[in-house]
Amino acid sequence: MKKDTIRFFRACCGYTQKEVAEAVDISVKRYASLENGETEPTDAELAAFARLYGVSLTTFTQEDYLNDTFSISTAFDPALFPTAGQQAQAEEYLNRLTQEEKSLLRQYRMLSDDEKEKAAEAVRALLHKDP
Repeated sequence: MKKDTIRFFRACCGYTQKEVAEAVDISVKRYASLENGETEPTDAELAAFARLYGVSLTTFTQEDYLNDTFSISTAFDPALFPTAGQQAQAEEYLNRLTQEEKSLLRQYRMLSDDEKEKAAEAVRALLHKDP
């Protein structure tokens, strides 16, 4: 649902409702009603959210963006797993991810290419750090 996606991005970025409302030029009351699902966002508001968070507009228009069920088609390029057996193994792996791991993967996918590289460098540094 759009309200969940709107709330998800705000929470991931650590913004308050007031900060987001000001950034997209709407009232806090209006923003709260969007996040609570009391009203639907306009196309202009969705575009403003997409600009604010640096994501495509489809992030806010596709209904299953925050679906808890990951699949090969949404998590990876299906061409990486050409056979049914490989796809089944990959699906099994994805189903073992915790909610936190799924959330981190979703957040990672929202990063720009440069930000993804920085995140990868940070993870590599943590893995190679001496205790």
